[in-house]
Amino acid sequence: MESKDFLDYFAVLGDVVRQAKERGVLVGPARGSAAASLCCYIWRITEVNPMEYPAMLFERFIAPDRNDEPDIDLDFEDERRDVVRQIMIEKYGVDRVGNIGTFTKYKGKNAIDDVARVYSVPRFEAEKAKEFIVERSGGDSRFDQGIIDTVEMFPPVKAFFDKYPDMYRSIELEGNYKSFGVHAAGLVIGNQPLDQYVATYAKDVGTGAGKKNVRVLSVDKYDGEHLGLMKLDALGLTTMGMIRNAIDMLGMTLEDLYDIPMTDEKVLDAFARADVTGIFQFEGRTTKMICQQMAPETFMDLAAVNALSRPGPLHSGSTGEYLAIRKGNKPREDIHPLVTRICEFTEGQIIYQEQILQICGDIGKLPWTHRSAIRKIISSKKGESAFNAMWEQFRDGAATEGIDAKVAAEIWKRMVTAGTYAFNIAHCVSYSMLGFWAMWLKTYHPLEFYAAQLQKTADAERRVELMRDMQDRRFGRDLKVRPPAPGTGVTWAPFYESEEEQGVRAGYHQIPGIGDVTASLIEEFEREVGIREWGDLIAIKGIGPKSIEKIEEFANKPDPFGIGDIRRAVAAIKKAIKNDDLPGLPFPKNTSEDVPYEAVEWQGVVLGRLKGRNLKDMFEDHRSRTGEELDPKSIKRPELKDKVTLYLDDEFGALTASVDRYKYPKFQSDIWEAREGKDFVLAIVKKIPFSGRNLSIQQMWVIDPEED
Repeated sequence: MESKDFLDYFAVLGDVVRQAKERGVLVGPARGSAAASLCCYIWRITEVNPMEYPAMLFERFIAPDRNDEPDIDLDFEDERRDVVRQIMIEKYGVDRVGNIGTFTKYKGKNAIDDVARVYSVPRFEAEKAKEFIVERSGGDSRFDQGIIDTVEMFPPVKAFFDKYPDMYRSIELEGNYKSFGVHAAGLVIGNQPLDQYVATYAKDVGTGAGKKNVRVLSVDKYDGEHLGLMKLDALGLTTMGMIRNAIDMLGMTLEDLYDIPMTDEKVLDAFARADVTGIFQFEGRTTKMICQQMAPETFMDLAAVNALSRPGPLHSGSTGEYLAIRKGNKPREDIHPLVTRICEFTEGQIIYQEQILQICGDIGKLPWTHRSAIRKIISSKKGESAFNAMWEQFRDGAATEGIDAKVAAEIWKRMVTAGTYAFNIAHCVSYSMLGFWAMWLKTYHPLEFYAAQLQKTADAERRVELMRDMQDRRFGRDLKVRPPAPGTGVTWAPFYESEEEQGVRAGYHQIPGIGDVTASLIEEFEREVGIREWGDLIAIKGIGPKSIEKIEEFANKPDPFGIGDIRRAVAAIKKAIKNDDLPGLPFPKNTSEDVPYEAVEWQGVVLGRLKGRNLKDMFEDHRSRTGEELDPKSIKRPELKDKVTLYLDDEFGALTASVDRYKYPKFQSDIWEAREGKDFVLAIVKKIPFSGRNLSIQQMWVIDPEED
């Protein structure tokens, strides 16, 4: 670090982060490869001690042959991230501190939005068309042709465009620059005033009391680095804000949080039971499934769950193989003692980039420069051909360890395969630690955890999901959710009256129609005068008799937040099927709880509310995963190229069910006419071995629960 003249960078960054922590700003444990640096830990830039995680490699962060600047990204609580910028301004001057600019491009959805607005196209029709938009990853050759492909693929969208011909202008917009803005996370410091490097702009960010004027560079982060400006990516993370709210309720300090041991058995047991709703990085459908199958016993098992739940290892079959070995259904294959040692803690499998780099050094004897090249190949996903350019050197290096060419080739083959999906262990450890903190709060302080989660959740569906989790008796919980009442405060707060009566209560801000300003006026009135009944609010500006009537109506509802909506709809549909009001439909005898995790065949009938849809084109999917075109001549019935995955929710959890390309034409109109968040899908399904918990739809019906 000293020979590369990096010490000033670390000194400046360490000073800023330490000051933020001293001012009580919650900073995440780490992000990415910086967690592998002992100096970062000692400087308190990070909170991950790499001495406890020997599989991390410092060379993944900084290596002698690399000329790039160290890149450290950090997470901060979302509502106090600006404190970091203020610390920089105090020390280096307002004219030397600013934010990187960003350039936004038109994509499918925002192009449709703008054209519809300009030409007065009904918004509800445009929103319906946007549900069909084909969205591609950045490396796809047709990244900027999503709208035209959507029009060609979906008759309802073509009908919409033909009805409003001006909408075809959105095709011309897609791929062009839309606007210039502020990169909220990209902070920079210059040795000189920033306007000596490049044009700068004063720009307002935020709203209300949080509105601030910032200095913005007229370049993006890549040009900022080229100009020699020191950059810190200070990312605002909602989970960090949630944890901050929870520890404030508990009277905990940052040091108390950072000192939570990663060996707590009750917390690990909660992960093993997959009690992961509300847990950062672990509550996704796939991650939850892997967590339940693996049943983590140690903190490093959590890091493995993080790595294995990504698309690469899932699609390659590596995740399935890891779990099979873990559960004793398949023996480990020990190619060589050195590989066994490096992969001992990952069931003999290569799942981390650092393991590849270690094998290259310990077995292939590749020098720093070549290991760095392999690191870049992994990071840029350049593929097998880029890897194979170094095969002969690896083979010759392995020979010095007494490893013959055949064994070396097998090791190399595994590395090449793993290189397409291997993840950075330092990042897995860092984000698993953040998830562990959240689970610790959920395990030991559930009232504060749920109150803090609800405070930070704006999405209504997400709030209901958390409330349902509060009352999930499978995990021994029956916490109450109470509506707001006079004198209860502005937002969600925990209450405890007895073992049977405890939970969270909503505040004034959760009443429909009450915004930030009115909620603050109510809070101020309560503090100064007091509120005994809702009628007292008539004294507050902007609240009249009709508002009070609506408030009382909401507060007196038996289920104002709709926690039981799915349960009631399912019960009504089941009753209609039993009474033969929906003739010819099978009775939904199974729920998400019944779908096995094991690699076994299973059949059933399920019912769930439609939450989302994901259409996949076989040829596009192949190109995006491999970078190569799939020859239609090699495919049986290539005209049947589309399949769709439906994401459903029932009263117990999530269901993922797919319609294959052979059945898609039969169900196409039903799938796309169904309303997300409203209609239910009844389906006869089967699960084949080694498909996780994904179900294959054999027959399906869409049901409107509001129809008589």
